[in-house]
Amino acid sequence: MFRVAAGTLLAALVASCGTIAPAPGAELARLDGQSLIVTLSVDKMAYSAGETVVATLVVTNRTAAPVLLRFSTTQRYDFAITDQAGNEVWRWGADMMFGQAIGEETIEPGGRLTYPQRFRAPALAGTYRLAGRFVAIGRDFAASADLAVTR
Repeated sequence: MFRVAAGTLLAALVASCGTIAPAPGAELARLDGQSLIVTLSVDKMAYSAGETVVATLVVTNRTAAPVLLRFSTTQRYDFAITDQAGNEVWRWGADMMFGQAIGEETIEPGGRLTYPQRFRAPALAGTYRLAGRFVAIGRDFAASADLAVTR
């Protein structure tokens, strides 16, 4: 699997400044002062039209203390694909219904929450942006990667 993420050493070095240098084709987001990091990985960077994309969104607790996360529904994450003009062409959660129930999850020190998903690449050839979004209350952040789609 091709991992779209910065190395552990780089993340540790820049955690205090609030930004992380993006890896090629990807972005990392430092979520808050508690040093939660969200990363997105995909199985490869180029796909045939309609081919299955395997993407994984990971939220990692880089602290020595547990982090409690609250959610306003049963949804924990979302994935979306946009074209070069920024038009959304697909969203994982668009046709889903999520329970309207407050929820909580705790990430233990050094622990992570992992959200894998499989979906089809767009039907038209081109360059697209895949964004994986973590939707905890007050911590709505995303990581993204470019996807090349060929015929």
